[in-house]
Amino acid sequence: MRLDGPEEALVLQAMQIDQIDEDEARRLRRNSDRARMDYVKHFYQADPRDPRPCHLVLKSTALETCVELIVAAARARAAEPAGRSSGAGHRCRRGC
Repeated sequence: MRLDGPEEALVLQAMQIDQIDEDEARRLRRNSDRARMDYVKHFYQADPRDPRPCHLVLKSTALETCVELIVAAARARAAEPAGRSSGAGHRCRRGC
């Protein structure tokens, strides 16, 4: 799974949720993006910007909708019969 969204929307969201100014929100976003990219590159030898290996990619600026979709996806995967899952127990090699 991957949470993503447009840069400007994510910066505005951080400003509102964390009650910080725009410069701080952008700094935190850059640091978070850099850390995620370094992690995925190091542990998975993959391009973290590539959404194709992910089972689910969500626009994370719609937080309530994201929570609902994640819960629904988890329940659907848990309900799949053993051996028929599209990846139950699967560990994504690309950091998703």
